[in-house]
Amino acid sequence: MMNKKIKSITLIELLISVAIVSIMILSFYSIDTFSRNQVLNSDRRVKLQNELSYALEHMGKYLQQGIGNNSIAANQGIQLQGNGFQVRVDFNNPQTPSVFTDDGWVRYMRAGNNLNVDCTGICGSFVAETLSSKVTVFTPQITDNGSSVNIDLVGRYNPGEAISMRNPQVEIRTKLNCGSCSIN
Repeated sequence: MMNKKIKSITLIELLISVAIVSIMILSFYSIDTFSRNQVLNSDRRVKLQNELSYALEHMGKYLQQGIGNNSIAANQGIQLQGNGFQVRVDFNNPQTPSVFTDDGWVRYMRAGNNLNVDCTGICGSFVAETLSSKVTVFTPQITDNGSSVNIDLVGRYNPGEAISMRNPQVEIRTKLNCGSCSIN
């Protein structure tokens, strides 16, 4: 009789292959989870940055239209006010730069986590709105003899929670120039 050797997998070989496959599956799962968290964090950061950039763009638009001088103290073009600032804008068409009685004040104010804009005086078709609901710091400083504003704007995806991977924070610092404002 002929002895036939039967080839088979031993229990140790089976356990080693199961362990290797398990490590590979866990690795792929970890990479997938990490990637999803990074995408979520990036998405939140971009949305927050877009919201804060929109607010700065809005401020820049009306600061460029700002007018005023110091011939009468109340006529200066930019004023700090409470938790924000305001800029004098001539909404008339055609504009009347030397007549200050027909102008409006566009105000940017922080209330809680909201950055709001509204208008007092003669405002034309101006629409008040909340520019962002995610602001944690809004610090305007008038510079260059009243012709520009340095703005520190900080927002958090969820302002009520601490900074984390799931709750990113964006900080923007910029200088916006007024079209024709001065207080010197």
